[in-house]
Amino acid sequence: MKYLKSIWAERIPNYSSNYQQIFDKLANKGNGDNEERAKETGRVFATQYELYIYAFFLGLYSNEQQERTNKVDFGHKISEWGKKNRKTGRESFIEIQDFIFISLITKCDVDFILLERSPNEEAIKIAISQLVDLMESYINGGLQLIKDKLEDDENYFISSAEAPMNFLLSKISD
Repeated sequence: MKYLKSIWAERIPNYSSNYQQIFDKLANKGNGDNEERAKETGRVFATQYELYIYAFFLGLYSNEQQERTNKVDFGHKISEWGKKNRKTGRESFIEIQDFIFISLITKCDVDFILLERSPNEEAIKIAISQLVDLMESYINGGLQLIKDKLEDDENYFISSAEAPMNFLLSKISD
């Protein structure tokens, strides 16, 4: 499985272009790995991949999936999310990447035991694509929930520091 995770982590996922405005509103773009900068710019998430991860778990926990339509290349390999940088002192997101991967394994309809024994590289590529597609569908589902909430209250996510967590928790208990 470690080999499979390594291939998956080198992929650059996508999301539906319908949700670009959410990234523009809630997350810093470029050199945004600083929480102080996020506060200064009025963004909830210091980086775009933090929003991407949040949307994944929001979609996963609420079991909300959306197919990708007009896709936007996210631009960050999964393996680079939260990459440590001496300058910022940022924590590595390797454990979060592991949690995402494990979540996808449990939700995906792939026989991973058979796949692990298979020398067929094409079967591995297909399985990786299925994992990425599933991840993107949960992310788009989470982004749709965020979009719906912003349509109800455009300032909800900046109303308090706890708002993103409260929203996530409200979807878990639904």
